[in-house]
Amino acid sequence: MNLLVNAFNSGELTPELEGRTDLEKLRKACRILRNTVPRPLGGTRRRPGMINLGLSKYADRQARLIPFAASAADRYVLEIGHEYLRVWKDGVRLAVELAAPWQESQVSEIQFVQINDLVYFTHPAIPVQELRRISDLSWTLAAFTWRWPAMRDENITSLTMRVEPAAGAVPAQLIASGAWFTAADAGAYYQVTHARDNTSTSLALTGNGQTDGTLKILGAWDLYTVGEWTGTVYLETLDEDNQWQVLRSYSGVKDRNVTANGRFERQTAVRIRYVGSGTTPVPRAFLEPTDVELHGLVRVDAVTSATQCAVTVISQPYASTATARWREGAWSARRGYPAAVALHQQRLTFAGTTAQPQTIWGSAINDWNNFQHIDADDAAYSVTIAAQEANPIAWMASVDGLIIGTEGDEWLLDAAGGVITQSNPPVAKRKTGFGSARQQAQLVGSVVLFVQRGGRKVREYVYAFEESNYKALDLTELADHMTVSGGITQLAFASAPDPTIWATTSDGRLLSCTYLREAEVIAWAQHETDGDVESVASLPGADIADEVWMVVNRHGSRRVERFDPGHWIKMQAGTVETLCHLDAATVQSAASPTATWANLDHLEGLEVAVWADGAVQPSRRVLAGAVTLQERASTVIIGLPYTSTLQPFPFDAVTQTGTSAGRAWRTPEIRLQLWQTGPMEYADGPEGPWYPVPTRAGDDDMDAPPPLFTGKTGELALQSHHRSELAVTLRTTAPGPVNILSIIAQTAVYD
Repeated sequence: MNLLVNAFNSGELTPELEGRTDLEKLRKACRILRNTVPRPLGGTRRRPGMINLGLSKYADRQARLIPFAASAADRYVLEIGHEYLRVWKDGVRLAVELAAPWQESQVSEIQFVQINDLVYFTHPAIPVQELRRISDLSWTLAAFTWRWPAMRDENITSLTMRVEPAAGAVPAQLIASGAWFTAADAGAYYQVTHARDNTSTSLALTGNGQTDGTLKILGAWDLYTVGEWTGTVYLETLDEDNQWQVLRSYSGVKDRNVTANGRFERQTAVRIRYVGSGTTPVPRAFLEPTDVELHGLVRVDAVTSATQCAVTVISQPYASTATARWREGAWSARRGYPAAVALHQQRLTFAGTTAQPQTIWGSAINDWNNFQHIDADDAAYSVTIAAQEANPIAWMASVDGLIIGTEGDEWLLDAAGGVITQSNPPVAKRKTGFGSARQQAQLVGSVVLFVQRGGRKVREYVYAFEESNYKALDLTELADHMTVSGGITQLAFASAPDPTIWATTSDGRLLSCTYLREAEVIAWAQHETDGDVESVASLPGADIADEVWMVVNRHGSRRVERFDPGHWIKMQAGTVETLCHLDAATVQSAASPTATWANLDHLEGLEVAVWADGAVQPSRRVLAGAVTLQERASTVIIGLPYTSTLQPFPFDAVTQTGTSAGRAWRTPEIRLQLWQTGPMEYADGPEGPWYPVPTRAGDDDMDAPPPLFTGKTGELALQSHHRSELAVTLRTTAPGPVNILSIIAQTAVYD
């Protein structure tokens, strides 16, 4: 009988399913799928080779890649590692290297969010860092400067604090009434609060140039006048240069009184000034702030004792008297720093410090360094998850609500009507209970992909309309053998040419998952190379494919590599000369055919494969950074070979005498449907013997490189054995493309 296998888009499945020959999914699956990517349409494509771009900064330290897409034209990859950050663009490392505060051991736990030309990095042991792009060659990286940082709950003890002097002198001192400060308070913020002596001020509207006493206002205020007056009432604020500026003015000729209001988002010195005259009884203007207390803010520069430290005054305290109303900053070396970050509803949102592992802080709307709580709907907020277990927050992702993954469960933070405000505070609701690894989640459309606690599973967090609730479905359920030897350490998502999740593992393997949920395609594959893949990142490409970048540790040398972004266009056009299917590869051209090729120092001493002018040449060993080819060529790709292998998963076939399970199979011949395919081999099983697939026609020019083959092959004879299943296997070790659409096997089944 003839068996048709025309889909491989269930990917490589776990061997534990080999007894489930009744599952329909097995007819589209593979027992072995290595270095080839299943397509949503059903076939598979050999993965592109990894083109060498250059050395990572340190050969003996791991690095991580992070995408940064500022625009369609300005797309970068950030290389972060031990105490540094470097920038790559269009496959070239730019002359940009910045000092960074993180250590090698911390790099894997860094999380980030990009907002236009800014990136914010978080790590629980490091102050929030802000990366700013000014131009290709001008970047800055520094601790984020807070206009007002997040604060812990107000003090409820009898301990008091005061700032001395309250104004004017430098340096200032923060003094506690008892032992409180530790060395870990350096860099921390403290807020001190005093009640106003005067809750309003007024000015008689009787003479030119009169002014009232100054009020400091944060939040709402009201201004109103009474009586008859002729002139202009000015509301003025004190600017950063200590100059009074007119905020509003109101003129009248005994014909009006004013009622006005407004709001200051930061503490501001305000006064009333009047130019004009008044009548009897004396008219007056009144200014009344809504708040009855004022807040000072200081940053600790140095701790001098358990009761005193030198500080920088950020916002001047109202008085120098001691007050029990003070707050400690939520983020410091003493309390820890945020572990996770997201942009949600135009608020920069942080979560999960050591001291407050389940607290979320949202900034004021469109005011990302302002976390001061005031009575305003667009002001900052904070909320702590009310959970039975204090599992630290591991990641956040903004969808319709704020999705939060902790080490024990998954939550939805949302407000009535969807918009979080002071008058409509957020509520956290537990949705699932799988727990998360401390890795950044990936947002794919409206789905959040995250790594489960332990690193063995990838889950998709998605809203299930039929159940009116969220689910966290296991994407690795049928391929869990791939993470047995090493858990997943990083995820990246490439949307084109086919939607694909790329993942690295702790033992240095690269995995892919073709992911198209609406077509029920979840297809995993393994990608082997001569080295360990330690990081992977994806960013939008300029052509039809996204760019996939990697850090690979090869023979003790860590290198930045990527798949050729133009690979799929070349494949469609049949441009064989520059189709790269080698790893750590270099692509070089010369004006005339050349035998000796250099610039191969990164492959020194290794045996390399050669793809020259679209044809295979014999392997060579790199000596003194160069090789000499057997035949001259104008365009060469030189690199490390890798083997691509496909073996369909065993499945049950119904014969005239019943099921094929438990019976002997023999497959004397097969036919293949191929597209744009170069050299490849086939065998009756993965152990061989191997036979070349003839893809060259008799009328082809034998003096030219063989063209890529598209179509059905002729009958391919096999030295077949009696087996318990269909075990036909396809592979290629040559540096050329292989695209398999279907296998037609002529098979006999015996009792």
